[in-house]
Amino acid sequence: PEEMGLGFRILLLLIGAGLFVRSLQRLRQQDLGFNPEHVLEVGIDPRIAGYKPGQLNGLYQALLDRVNALPGVRLSSLSLYSPMTSNWSGGISVEGYLARSGREAWSQWVRVGPRYCETAGMTVRLGRDIGPQDTEGAPKVAVINESFARRYFPDQNPIGKRFSMDVPAKAYEIEVVGVVKDFKFNRPQQEFWPVFFVPLAQSGGDDASRYAADLEVRAVGDPASIAGLVRQAVHQVDKGLPVSRIRTLREQVDDTLTQ
Repeated sequence: PEEMGLGFRILLLLIGAGLFVRSLQRLRQQDLGFNPEHVLEVGIDPRIAGYKPGQLNGLYQALLDRVNALPGVRLSSLSLYSPMTSNWSGGISVEGYLARSGREAWSQWVRVGPRYCETAGMTVRLGRDIGPQDTEGAPKVAVINESFARRYFPDQNPIGKRFSMDVPAKAYEIEVVGVVKDFKFNRPQQEFWPVFFVPLAQSGGDDASRYAADLEVRAVGDPASIAGLVRQAVHQVDKGLPVSRIRTLREQVDDTLTQ
C-alpha cells in the first residue's frame, strides 16, 4: 500500500508537470502583439553619465545614427523601458470622454524614439509610428494601442483625437497620430490594457521620464552576433555611458515566462 501510494503521488506529479509544460508552451507561442525575434535589448543610463534633460536629444540622435550604420543592423530605437521589464501609468484627460463610475481615464505609457513600433515588430493599424519629425518643437503626438482607442474613442476614428497627461487638463495638447495592434507589454498572461507611446524628444511631465533606459536594435540575422559591435558603437558615442546589460528580446520574454 505504501509503495502504491508513492507511485500514485509520482503519477500526479508527472501529470502536473506535463500540464505545466503545455501551459508554458502555449504562453511562449501566443501572439504577444510584437515580434521578439531578431531584437537586441541594450541597457543604458544617461543619468549616471551626467546628462541633463536638455542634452538628451543630441545623445539619442548620435546613438541611433551610429548604431543604424552598423553592418547587420536593420534599424534601432530607444525607450524609457522595454517589454516585460516595467511600466509607467497614470491618470489622463481625454477630450470628450465622460468618466463612468469607477472608470476614470488612465493608461500605461512609454516614451520612445523614432520608429519604435517598427523596431519592436508591432503592427500599425492606423496612421503612423513615432517618427524623426516628432522633435522638441513639433506638435505633441502619441501612438495609442487598440485598447486605448476602444475605451476612449469608441466607434470613432481615433486619428486626430486629443488627450492630455495633465489631470485635470490644462489643454488637450497631445494628438493621436497612430494606432497599433494590442500587445502584452508587462507579462505574457496579462490582459490588454490602454497604452500610448509619446516621443522621447518631446518634453512634458516628469523630466525623469525622458531618460531612456533601453536601446532596441533589430538585426538582420542573429541579434547576439552584433552585441559586441553595438556595445562598441555606444562607447564610441560616449565612453562614459554605461551599458548595464545586453540580451535578446526573446531571452527577456522567456525570463518572464520562467518567473
